[in-house]
Amino acid sequence: MGSVAIPMWIVATVPPEAHGGGLHLASMVTSFVAISLLVATFVLPSRVRLLTLYLGVERLLRSHRTLALATLALVGAHVGLVLMRSDGPGLALVDLRNAPPRAWAATTATIALVVMVCLAIARRKRRPRYEGWRLAHVLLSNIVLLGVALHVFWVSDLGGHGAGQIWLAVLADVMIAISLHRWVWRPLRAHRNSYIVDEVREESPTVVTVVLHADGHPGVSFRPGQFAWLKLGGSPFVFEEHPFTIASAATEPWRKESKIKALGDFSEILAGLRPGRTVHLDGPHGSFTTDGLTNSSGFVFLAGGVGVTPMLSTLRTLADRDDDRPALLVVAGRTADDLLHRATTSSAATARWWPRRPGSWRSGE
Repeated sequence: MGSVAIPMWIVATVPPEAHGGGLHLASMVTSFVAISLLVATFVLPSRVRLLTLYLGVERLLRSHRTLALATLALVGAHVGLVLMRSDGPGLALVDLRNAPPRAWAATTATIALVVMVCLAIARRKRRPRYEGWRLAHVLLSNIVLLGVALHVFWVSDLGGHGAGQIWLAVLADVMIAISLHRWVWRPLRAHRNSYIVDEVREESPTVVTVVLHADGHPGVSFRPGQFAWLKLGGSPFVFEEHPFTIASAATEPWRKESKIKALGDFSEILAGLRPGRTVHLDGPHGSFTTDGLTNSSGFVFLAGGVGVTPMLSTLRTLADRDDDRPALLVVAGRTADDLLHRATTSSAATARWWPRRPGSWRSGE
């Protein structure tokens, strides 16, 4: 709400003689709100642990997508209002051969934003490789931010008033702080808390279990059900990474176990890991956990295939903590091979295993 209310308040404080009428004022409102929402869109997926812990990654990503669409709509409205203004250059801005630098910056940022949103929407249907899609998404987002920053710098309307200057400075400081947190501090933290591959074993034709142990530190604590991003390169600053849920008990932070389904290039590389290799974890993240649910009298978990992984961490943690509350785990899969860990489910729960195909169901205690 602050990303909308504050910019509107700032524009409302602009003296009437400082703007050129209703269209000019409306263009200022759309520009200020669009910039504020763009910063919020950038912050949400930046792995601020306080946000991922209490809001959850899925909710953050949904909000991220919603804000991106809202930002695009406001940018479109801003462009239309600028072209309609009688006191401005009008359609001459469309002719980039003679357009000023601010128009080039705005055009570049707008095109990049449109392409980024279109690729994000198309991703749900086309299912491209995650690695390539993420690289394109990050590159386009940086082009958008750079273009917007240059446009704001060259346009006097946005920063020409005291309150507007302060708000833009605050947004710039937030962007710098979030960028340093995401791309510098988190990798350095992962470097200090690196892990060594203990074991790589095949659970089924499509699932691999990877076991890690802390390298010279007591381990990064986590809550059962959380996940981390795993980096296989020799440096924590490598770009390629993927999220994998932790299956081991939270009572053993020095040990991390993950069940991984072979999908995409990264999972294929992961299956070829060898014990002794150093890896880095960025995490933990996520709010899918039973920690804090002290008033619950029991738990029912529903999972499909490798989606049982966070439940395994929860059940193992409950058992290690001698939590005697009843827990029921229901797992479905296309085949018996998809029903992972039938023999390793913690005694903290009663497990019900249903193959998706018609046939008898299995149960285990």
